[in-house]
Amino acid sequence: MTVMKTETTQLLMLLGSLDRFYEVGKSMKKPMGLICVISLGIALVTVLFLNLSPQAEIDDEMEATIQSALELKMSQSDVVDTSGELKENCLEEYSEKLKRVFSEGSGLIEKNCEIMENIFATYDEYTDITLETKVIDLDIQKVEEDGDKATIVVNSKSVQKYIPYKEFTNSYYTIIAAGKETNTIEMVREDGVWKVQSMNMEDYKFGSPAEMGMSLKNYEKDFPSREEACQYASTIDFDDFKK
Repeated sequence: MTVMKTETTQLLMLLGSLDRFYEVGKSMKKPMGLICVISLGIALVTVLFLNLSPQAEIDDEMEATIQSALELKMSQSDVVDTSGELKENCLEEYSEKLKRVFSEGSGLIEKNCEIMENIFATYDEYTDITLETKVIDLDIQKVEEDGDKATIVVNSKSVQKYIPYKEFTNSYYTIIAAGKETNTIEMVREDGVWKVQSMNMEDYKFGSPAEMGMSLKNYEKDFPSREEACQYASTIDFDDFKK
């Protein structure tokens, strides 16, 4: 990865300024003046290099795929609608979405499909559901790309709309859960498209939005029906949470 052209121009301009600093310092009669000018110039160069240090970056296609992979593993939104009812043809649609994100041979397509099929088969009015999951921030820490393979280390923040059934009160509880995690993700390019080959979570923190520093608001509420709980959860905007 290289420094951008505009940043290079800034660097050359600063180096030119340092040259002028040096000439001014030489013209001074006192050696201390020369030392001060040179020290100032060195400090300015140091600051500029720190600001221009290249950051790990990936293209929009890879970032969108990583975000989808993280959201797919944490949400049931592909099999339930906004009222908490099962969607028609949801398993077929879910499988197709997995194939667009995960590579063949990764085992992740079959694994996720099996989990969702089990949820579908046992789904009833008492099933706890994750209505929706949103990754609100991706921070790429490291990128190693070699031809059609890439390894990306990424920190992410996510928010979930979780609705469990509470047997002792015979009610449905809306919970907004927040999480932070670090993943090492292996990707491969299949037919020109980047897909996820493996995901290894190395660090995970989970709690309320307040505990995760994303929001001070309390979103938790009880409802007599799942539909009412889902309707309330649907009004909560993910944009309200801090990245």
